[in-house]
Amino acid sequence: MTLQWWEIVIIPTTIQNAINVYMAALIKSKDGTKEDTANKNATRRVLENLLNS
Repeated sequence: MTLQWWEIVIIPTTIQNAINVYMAALIKSKDGTKEDTANKNATRRVLENLLNS
């Protein structure tokens, strides 16, 4: 399977966006609520799924 040029651009951007969202959630959960921690865990799972696909 050959990737098209737009797929090569989109894939790293999607992963970088997921990393950025996870980092923000990680920082917020440091001294945050249980909801902040649950959000961090959910964003981590999204990032893991992207990296494993």
